[in-house]
Amino acid sequence: SEQVLESRDLVRATLAEVRSVVSRLRTPQVDLRTRLQGLVESSGLAQVSVDVDPRSSVGDGGPTQVVYRVVQEALTNVVRHSQASQVQVRVSREDHAVVVSIADDGVGAPDLTPGNGLIGMRERVTHVGGVLTMEPGRLGGLEIVARIPLID
Repeated sequence: SEQVLESRDLVRATLAEVRSVVSRLRTPQVDLRTRLQGLVESSGLAQVSVDVDPRSSVGDGGPTQVVYRVVQEALTNVVRHSQASQVQVRVSREDHAVVVSIADDGVGAPDLTPGNGLIGMRERVTHVGGVLTMEPGRLGGLEIVARIPLID
């Protein structure tokens, strides 16, 4: 009937719009280093170094959005919980993956009880086939490492 055809057209138009939005989210509008530097500046942390290997930002198939969200949540946790004076953010490419690590010199996490932020980070990384670890870090506080496979 005519209503079924109108409904199908509406569904198709809605799906096309959703695909368009998802495509824009997957395509980095600005390079990863610039996006992460913006996060650092907005975090309010004074001593944060950002080291991004240029090979780690890989066009449409790259994990740029996942890396960005992991760093965003990790910096939020540093500000809220760590009492850190120094944070290092590193993004590098190893084999067929991008590895992002966020290390701080704060109090660590002796009684780490994952909250929504940490759970969300882990879910985001595992959703794309990656692995997220949290452990005592190279600077003495907590280090979060996400290994995110590249899509070939």
